[in-house]
Amino acid sequence: MGSLCRNEEQIKASVKDNKEEKELDTAEKFKRAVIDDLDRVDELQKEAARLQHEALKIYKKVVLKNIDYG
Repeated sequence: MGSLCRNEEQIKASVKDNKEEKELDTAEKFKRAVIDDLDRVDELQKEAARLQHEALKIYKKVVLKNIDYG
């Protein structure tokens, strides 16, 4: 629009707004990536806790069988 009216200030303002929007988009993408990574860490920690619990139950069975036969 600024180029149609030959308004230099309008041109500068429109370019500045686009640059700021791109910077905000980049910051927002980074923020979302960090949040996604933290969510993935949380999921993996829950899975690790579940597997650790399962391993302890199996270990308990092995120890009890060893006591019975030992």
